[in-house]
Amino acid sequence: MRIQSTPSTTPGGTLHFAYIWDAGMDGVVTNAWHTGPNPLAPDLDACKVREYVTYSGDGTGTATFMPSNPPFAWSAPLENPTTFSFDADIGGLIDDHDDGRGGVPTFSHPYRNASFTGTQYYQFNCSICMDTGEWENLQGPLYIERSVYLDDPGWWFRVSKEGYTSFIQLSTTPAP
Repeated sequence: MRIQSTPSTTPGGTLHFAYIWDAGMDGVVTNAWHTGPNPLAPDLDACKVREYVTYSGDGTGTATFMPSNPPFAWSAPLENPTTFSFDADIGGLIDDHDDGRGGVPTFSHPYRNASFTGTQYYQFNCSICMDTGEWENLQGPLYIERSVYLDDPGWWFRVSKEGYTSFIQLSTTPAP
């Protein structure tokens, strides 16, 4: 599994990664967004890939994790661990990292310095070659840090992973 292109940032403080994996030992790389017959289907149709993330830092909980409020104003905690799985035969995945609630920044006043870290693994399992259902690591650990901090000229939100970072400046006006 490798990064398909240089990670990018989008408005709103989202850090965007696109990953692909090789079709086989011949080194031919298949794009996850190709059209036509899927050359990976015969080999990977019995396999799954997942993202597996655990959280720690300024917050509470073990089975679920709630970042500290303020500054993170979330209405519900994250499952801890958080997992997302999908069919491996699609050939790749998109992984966006934002404030942790789907790209809608949710922060509360008064701001204060706070951060939390997600420890991420990409994993796979295959019902043909792994009869016990265990998950094996493809990549990781990768560390996703989300933080709110004071820096001239104000308060900022930052998300970082694998040496890539995205920032947004936070509003100076409290929400009504």
